[in-house]
Amino acid sequence: MEQGLYRNITGIFCAFFVMGLTITNSIAANDTQAPAEDARDLKRITGTVAKVSFVFSTIMLTCELGYITFKVPDDTTIVRGGREIKIEEIKTGETITIQYSQPSPSEYVAVYIRASEEYTE
Repeated sequence: MEQGLYRNITGIFCAFFVMGLTITNSIAANDTQAPAEDARDLKRITGTVAKVSFVFSTIMLTCELGYITFKVPDDTTIVRGGREIKIEEIKTGETITIQYSQPSPSEYVAVYIRASEEYTE
């Protein structure tokens, strides 16, 4: 009788252990997929640079939505003609395309900026 009870308890323990592993693996899989979902949330817009602030690391763009100010974090990739450039090389009046995230309705964060191939003032 005791051995049957012991066997049942061991079986129940093993079942809970396997369920725990399954749930843990499921959570881990969802964590690794999160960046891909974030990439789908990125938006893209093209417009004319109205203002660049090196102090606040922002670019104000005029486009079909009106004036939008984008935060430009240090890890934002900015490219002109296939080479990386710095925010200081973006000039007022030039056309750029910004790929961005929108963490809140009034917050725009640039992830990737493509400047016009050649810009002359």
